Amino acid sequence: MTRPLATLVLAIAASANAQPECLHRWKAWEPQRTGLFFSKDQPDQPVQTVHVAGEVATNLMLPSEVDPSQTKLVGGDGRFEPLMISGRSVVIVPLRDLAFDESFSVLVKLKDGTAMPFSLRAPRHHESTDGQVDVYLNQEDTLAVRRALQLARLRVEELVAENERHVQEELSVDHALAALLARDKSELTPFTMAGYKLLQGGDVELKVFTFRPRNRKANLGKAAVAFSVKNKDPKKPWELEEVRLMSATTGDMKAFASRASSPSIGPGETGMVAVVMNLDVFGSGVESDHLILELWRAGPVARQASVELV
Repeated sequence: MTRPLATLVLAIAASANAQPECLHRWKAWEPQRTGLFFSKDQPDQPVQTVHVAGEVATNLMLPSEVDPSQTKLVGGDGRFEPLMISGRSVVIVPLRDLAFDESFSVLVKLKDGTAMPFSLRAPRHHESTDGQVDVYLNQEDTLAVRRALQLARLRVEELVAENERHVQEELSVDHALAALLARDKSELTPFTMAGYKLLQGGDVELKVFTFRPRNRKANLGKAAVAFSVKNKDPKKPWELEEVRLMSATTGDMKAFASRASSPSIGPGETGMVAVVMNLDVFGSGVESDHLILELWRAGPVARQASVELV
């Protein structure tokens, strides 16, 4: 090979308290517009959930004018900006992200006497922050039907795109190699382990494995890295959020294939996350780049590990 196989240079466990710059995940924390239906004729209906994020404004757009004197946030003193109420709008702004096990209640009362309770919590895995929530009392209302149709169409488009991506991944050699490495089947791949580094990440034990070609004379044109994640938390599962590969100099995202033995690792269990990439993502010659490979778990402070590859 004309260049080394992605040798591990730097590996840093990113603990929750030590990485304040990682409070916000990409994509999932981008505010989205959504709609909720509330029926006045069903007093025992479930309380609707609104997803909120630190320093992000979530606007509840109600069907009629809000009564400011009867609208209140329960138990949120010191955690939220004062509610901003004007006309049909109630704006909610948390001062910081909510923990996964936290929730707060807001009771909105309209001037016609209708009371609407909402539960505020952080987005879970693959959920989005609510930027605007349109609340409807009548599902047959023209605006409600139109908005529901728009959301349904967007969802169909997302599912079609996601399905196409999965089809392409199933046909990808790199994804097949990553799947074998994630299942600790490197003997079925052209890779063999080159070494590993042990990391301590609070409630997890991490090992970062690098691989080299089994045949040292072979030019695979690919690099492989795998994370072994042992969940030391006695109660909560460890859930994979995403893997990122980016340029260390420009921050540009790079293409790669990734597979996990399981998206969720139970208490006391160990799982693997493997990454395979083409060596051309490093660039060539004098323009060759260092790359940053990050492992993110589901949670408000989500970066679990970051390694630098050359």
